[in-house]
Amino acid sequence: MKTAGMKTHRESADPWDVVVVGAGPTGLLLAGELAAQGLRVAVLERDLERDPTPKGNGIVGRASVELAKRGVFAGTDFKAIRPPRFQFGPIPLRLGLWPASPLHILPIPQRRLEELLERRAVQRGADLRRGHVVLGIQQTESRVEAEVLGGDRPHRMLARYVLRASLHRVLGADLPFTDATAMRTTVGNSRIASTYRAGRVLLAGDAAHIFNTGGSSLNAGLLDALELASHLTAALRGGSPEDIDAYEKARRPAGLRTLSHTRVQAALSRDDGNATALREIMGHLVATRGAARRLAGLIENP
Repeated sequence: MKTAGMKTHRESADPWDVVVVGAGPTGLLLAGELAAQGLRVAVLERDLERDPTPKGNGIVGRASVELAKRGVFAGTDFKAIRPPRFQFGPIPLRLGLWPASPLHILPIPQRRLEELLERRAVQRGADLRRGHVVLGIQQTESRVEAEVLGGDRPHRMLARYVLRASLHRVLGADLPFTDATAMRTTVGNSRIASTYRAGRVLLAGDAAHIFNTGGSSLNAGLLDALELASHLTAALRGGSPEDIDAYEKARRPAGLRTLSHTRVQAALSRDDGNATALREIMGHLVATRGAARRLAGLIENP
């Protein structure tokens, strides 16, 4: 989107603590966590309204438990359950009921999840701005300056850190993958960023990774947000740069593990002789409850 001939003004000389790019589940959860700690947070979202298109239909993994602990589902009928069976690609996992299955799932439409997370973030003081497009970002050693178009008027926002939770939701198109957005395609639509940080610009959720198996991207993204919130809070309250570095050290290996089991599920799902052989052997390997539960544990805790 061009702004030629349009005068750009700076919003304020007082920077936001964090500007979150993208009001999806990851960005909204992070905003709520940071705002609850008294930090100044703005969330920028391209769309004026939530997308009505049906997307995910539930959370698969530990993120469902963590959100329940934080009261996200208070006053609703949504509740995490432990399924006795689950699919690993085309392979059924028989997890049983007792002792308790290691895997949690929480059926919920993504639109409803975003509603709950948005309400929580705004109630805690986050500033959600819909209809705002990020045109570009520049940074120094001490701050980030984002050029933003909102209400047909370009302006600049200053922040101590910027979190990209979704590139497409705010810019309307994928950015060239350079610096913190550098990505490499692995298999199908699965991919992961080569780094989760470039200076004061951080990646989480769909901006950091995309996995082509049901529930994996959402679970990993929500856990990214919770991990990053604790490290950002520490850094913004007088901590050291190592507080931020700890985020990538924890979450990128988790993303790589999720990518690995995503690749395995994709390989098992192919329609060829090799995949048929793999399914036969894999089915024997996970026939016992113990083996099935170990595999389910990889899905639970990416």
